Amino acid sequence: MPGISIKLIIEDGNLPEGANTYVDLDAANAYVASRGPAVSGLAAWTAADAETKSAALIRAADVLNSYHWRGLAAAPGRIMAWPRRQVNLPQSGPGGSIPPQLVAAQCELAAAILAEGDPLSPVDPRLGPITSAKLDTLAVSYAAPASGGAGAASPAGHPAVAALLRGFLLDDPFGSGGRGGIGLTEVGRG
Repeated sequence: MPGISIKLIIEDGNLPEGANTYVDLDAANAYVASRGPAVSGLAAWTAADAETKSAALIRAADVLNSYHWRGLAAAPGRIMAWPRRQVNLPQSGPGGSIPPQLVAAQCELAAAILAEGDPLSPVDPRLGPITSAKLDTLAVSYAAPASGGAGAASPAGHPAVAALLRGFLLDDPFGSGGRGGIGLTEVGRG
């Protein structure tokens, strides 16, 4: 991405202005390297330059921020979905409120985005190219998808991400309903 300078502003639980990621590039590189071939998109991540990886990390944060999380945003109106209140966290990251599972999920998604494409793209690459279109009664046909079409913008589209976020999401792909040590703590509902 020549000519573009991407600045990562890490959300560490302290609500920094302009935060756009939960993980810095060095930590993301270390995460991917430590898991090797187990990471979907390892080759694409390894081949990418720092700016491309940074852009993928920001887009992965965008994807994560679009999920339906348990609890309440610590600061409503912010773009970043975390930190959150009324969520029991078995572990906490820097600042005490960013779960390490969220950081790991962002690394997994960023590598997958480089390999599979942007799951939030207005043109869904998982559908394949349009092979025919019809105007009257509107019909569109697509070729076979380039890669698995399981809904990459949802955690179910990436099993590693779904496993990492188990219990944190309202629409948990595992249906755990927050059991297993992670869940919503009700506080003073009136």
